[in-house]
Amino acid sequence: MRFFEVRRQKTKLDREAAEKMLAQVEEKFKEYNQRILQARVEARSHMNTIIDEAKKKEAEILFGAREQIKNMTKETNAAIAEQKERLKKSLEKDVEVMAQDVVEKLLVKR
Repeated sequence: MRFFEVRRQKTKLDREAAEKMLAQVEEKFKEYNQRILQARVEARSHMNTIIDEAKKKEAEILFGAREQIKNMTKETNAAIAEQKERLKKSLEKDVEVMAQDVVEKLLVKR
């Protein structure tokens, strides 16, 4: 009878030890899940920060490019206007010379 009592007591102690270990495992698992959750939150926050910084940088680059394009367009328009004016003056001179030639030829023929 003593054997069964010892055996029962040992089984009870083993069960309590197993339940205690299981509780510890469950606690560690909860801690692990909390750490993973926290790491995900931090990673998402870090990623959002990087995305925001990239968007700001993109906006700066686009603004700079737009400004460059505006300046290039202004310079090109100014160059075109200047060329147009030079051509106009040149054509006016050519027309005057041609008109003078026509007048002279008409006067010479009389």
